[in-house]
Amino acid sequence: MSLVKSLKVNHITSIVVAAFPILCLSYGKGYNLAAILLFITSLCLLFVKSKDKTNLQILKDCQVQMIISAFVLYFSLFVLSVVMKNGDFSEVDIPSRVILSIPVLIATIKHPPKVNWVLNGFVIGAVIAGCIALIQTEYLNQHRAFWGNDNIYWLKGYMAIQSGNMAMSLGIISLVISVFYLKSNKYFLAVFAIVGATLGILGSLLSGSRGGWVFLPIALIYLLYVNRDIFSLKKASLLIISVLFIGFTAMQLNPEVTNRVNQSIQNVQDYTSSKNTHTSVGIRFQLWESAINSFEQYPVFGAGYKERLILRKKFAESGAIEKSVGNNNTHSHNQYLEDLSVRGCLGFLALLGILFTPIYLFNKNNKTSNTDTQVVNQCGIISIIMMLGYLLSQAMFRHNSGIIFYSIVTVIFLALSINNSKK
Repeated sequence: MSLVKSLKVNHITSIVVAAFPILCLSYGKGYNLAAILLFITSLCLLFVKSKDKTNLQILKDCQVQMIISAFVLYFSLFVLSVVMKNGDFSEVDIPSRVILSIPVLIATIKHPPKVNWVLNGFVIGAVIAGCIALIQTEYLNQHRAFWGNDNIYWLKGYMAIQSGNMAMSLGIISLVISVFYLKSNKYFLAVFAIVGATLGILGSLLSGSRGGWVFLPIALIYLLYVNRDIFSLKKASLLIISVLFIGFTAMQLNPEVTNRVNQSIQNVQDYTSSKNTHTSVGIRFQLWESAINSFEQYPVFGAGYKERLILRKKFAESGAIEKSVGNNNTHSHNQYLEDLSVRGCLGFLALLGILFTPIYLFNKNNKTSNTDTQVVNQCGIISIIMMLGYLLSQAMFRHNSGIIFYSIVTVIFLALSINNSKK
């Protein structure tokens, strides 16, 4: 009976974990529902006995301690900043999501979900993301996919940049999964995963979120390198051509994709030649310059959110940046500079901690011949590689969607990685 009960619990874990990527982009605020469902279920599962391990045993695991420490340190720096800089405690609301992902990590290790359920959940999520993007651009005639619309309930909550980046991650993860299925001679599932990869990447391209495309070549190089045993020159060329074909298709479906590329090139040229700040790229450059100036004044603990905005206005008044940018109350549109300016070197190191600690653990656990373990670790690494690129032009973690997506996806793959490495 205990075995039957354990199997039932593992099925519950499998369902709620697989549901997360499926629900993420199914509607505007799907990531919220998916995260709440997973968090509540995980809290309940912490009190359900497992025949293999207890909560205490899991917490004693070195790898679990490393990732929890990184997440706690990241959150603690926000609390410290609020206390030291007399900030508002609302500032710790969004970063608290990394702490809420810890019960998910423990519960998923304690009651392991089925790997194939989770992998297929990501593929389905990518398929849904691509279909949503096509519906919005081709049927609803929106100029960009994932453009929020408060008048249509299921569109409310989409953000083109955030959602476009999430769609790209789902697509790239599906690409990794397709390689795994090819290795396992599961050709039907491989085709399914390739369709998911195509639609996920296409969805991102249709969103016009240019920051989501920056590290795509690096992710592809990584995927080809770690799977070089099966990728001949011919197969590698075919993969690259396929991705280029997806990009060409996106340009044909929506001229806005081509416009966004040409616009970014023109924006850079305008800024370098005449320092034109009245463009999206020009404004970003000015915000970056302001963030760097703020960091130089408060290098250790940062300026805090309130002081950073005051300094931005002062920089505008002094002519260091344009006056129009001085009144801009948004984030720095670069997560690295955002953390440096607001929380200084300590905050920046804490940010690197939640990014590179998982990469270290995935890479360590990837040194195995077990294909189940390899695909999980490769999915984890490639999703973080893509996130490293997103953070260059967007403060992803200043938004609920970004911090929830990153922390949950990371702990899901870490839990699977840790479990498989122990077998």
